[in-house]
Amino acid sequence: MKDQINLNNEQLKLLSSHWENLSFENDFDFHYENQLLKGAIAVTEGKVEILQNSRLVDVIMPGSVVGLKSLKDNIKVKYQLRIKAGSVIVLVGKSGLNELNNLIGSNAAR
Repeated sequence: MKDQINLNNEQLKLLSSHWENLSFENDFDFHYENQLLKGAIAVTEGKVEILQNSRLVDVIMPGSVVGLKSLKDNIKVKYQLRIKAGSVIVLVGKSGLNELNNLIGSNAAR
């Protein structure tokens, strides 16, 4: 996936300590196709499925962040994100992109 970066363990711990960790007991459709993202998602535990036309096309595993560029540039995303039961994510809204960028030392949100 183009709009995805991978974090090392230290970056993931920093991210988890700066934003709220959201736990999911059940599968949850976070984002639907052709909509603007509500926030970038960092997976800390479990997995997030990427679906297109109801077909599984990719899986985001712990240590990955998806949606930074789409969120920053207000681009409608052509995939669905399904957070799987037992997963923990960190959700970063548009207002937190600069802080996230500084925190993880990445150019991903630029």
